[in-house]
Amino acid sequence: MSIIKRLITLISLFVILLTGCDFTPKLTCEKTDIKHQNKRVIDFINLHSKEDGVFLLENKDTYYLYINNVISYQSNKIPVVSDVKVESNDDELRIFYNEDYNDYKREGIESSVLYKISLNKKYDSMYVYKNGKKTYFNSIDVE
Repeated sequence: MSIIKRLITLISLFVILLTGCDFTPKLTCEKTDIKHQNKRVIDFINLHSKEDGVFLLENKDTYYLYINNVISYQSNKIPVVSDVKVESNDDELRIFYNEDYNDYKREGIESSVLYKISLNKKYDSMYVYKNGKKTYFNSIDVE
């Protein structure tokens, strides 16, 4: 009888632990190092490295957002991307970022950035917003 009680207690604890854990994927966006990517992402970056714009690589439940400003200099200034975030509303994914111009001679200013977006579900439509205004993707590559 004590083995049955132990087994019931063990199963009950297991069920409590499983119901307390959240296995739902989260929608996240994080900056990632351009140099430390797999071959497919590196090929995608190299394909768009000589043109300015907003580029998206779709890969199952992960997207890579590549914003490249290698050409867009205004006198002594370079566009700098900040405040990248993602939001969802039903079946719509929205990507937001800000862009300002900074002195290109300052150390640590990057003209190109890469963000990894981990999806929590499949979306029917995607939109990108620059400085709060809807803009467009220059290219969406599907893997």
